[in-house]
Amino acid sequence: MKIRKAQLKEPDPKETRSLLISILFEQHFRLASTLLEKETLDLQKIIEVLGERPFPPKSNYKAYLEIKKEDQQTTSQ
Repeated sequence: MKIRKAQLKEPDPKETRSLLISILFEQHFRLASTLLEKETLDLQKIIEVLGERPFPPKSNYKAYLEIKKEDQQTTSQ
């Protein structure tokens, strides 16, 4: 299959920037609204509002989260 040069399109930096700004604005607005409603947020609530991180946590932070999760499970039992 031949692809004509006209079919290949370079991404427009202005369009990409605009898209990223709108996504980040929506996320910040949701976070700000939730903070106004709740005043304090734990990590689980932040993940609910913003979604998972786009990259894995560092190993020491990951270990901290595992310990915290175990503590919550033993406390709830």
